[in-house]
Amino acid sequence: MWDIRNDLWGLTRESRDLVVNDARCDAEMYARLHQYSPLFHYSPNRDAGIVDKSPAYLSKGLVKAMDRTPGVPVIITHRTDEKMTKSLKKRGYSDEYITEKLKLVKMNLKEATSKYPDRVYLADTTKWTVEPSKIMEGVYRFLGLEWNIEYLQMDAVNAKRVPGSIVSVA
Repeated sequence: MWDIRNDLWGLTRESRDLVVNDARCDAEMYARLHQYSPLFHYSPNRDAGIVDKSPAYLSKGLVKAMDRTPGVPVIITHRTDEKMTKSLKKRGYSDEYITEKLKLVKMNLKEATSKYPDRVYLADTTKWTVEPSKIMEGVYRFLGLEWNIEYLQMDAVNAKRVPGSIVSVA
């Protein structure tokens, strides 16, 4: 059975709250999580980074999220309007909602790339299945990292959690 602590960065709920609640910005919160979470204390994760996958930022204020995370690079995965429309229709959204959502996403993206042109990278997820290495190489290059095609084997994902690594910070 899935342990709730797996969703709490390997910390107890109380320890996680102690680590993040008084952070001055999101970047500081993630830096603290990286420091105290046992998920990053052992190989192969010792030098790993943290990725926040939050698609809601795109339609609810990407610039505000970026303002709270100074210097943090942002990778935006996007699909064609046609693919997005198909996906949203499949979930039962109206044409009016879809049109407004796409317009809002484009507006927020334009605002973010205007204010932070060097911090935003667009990765086309429509091509991930056809050219996964090319797409991921661009992402890694943007982050200043070296891409290795072996990463596509997903071995690193399967080795993320060290058994018995759940700890209390207090």
